[in-house]
Amino acid sequence: MAKGDVVWQTRKIFDNMKRILAEAGGTLQDVVWLQFLVIDIKDREMLTPVRREYFGENRPVSTLVQVSKLAIEGALLEVNAIAALGKKQYNCISLIEEKRVIPTAKLHCP
Repeated sequence: MAKGDVVWQTRKIFDNMKRILAEAGGTLQDVVWLQFLVIDIKDREMLTPVRREYFGENRPVSTLVQVSKLAIEGALLEVNAIAALGKKQYNCISLIEEKRVIPTAKLHCP
């Protein structure tokens, strides 16, 4: 992990999210909601261009919350996402070093 580099960490998270969604048959365009948990609220200025790069002009609804600490040491942000794939809704918690996809009814870890 690139400690201290919020842009690198954001790209890594979105790349993980892209891979996770592809495994479930979706794309980033299926994401309908994002939640950013950040250590420093000032990082918003650096997150916005990366978000635009990955999601284009049709970006999902999002929230940004500043927190005091994250589970992974050195992580500057965590991104939670909800993607609608067909008739199923997936909750995707995308951390830098791990991935989890949780369908509405049951746990699924690709």
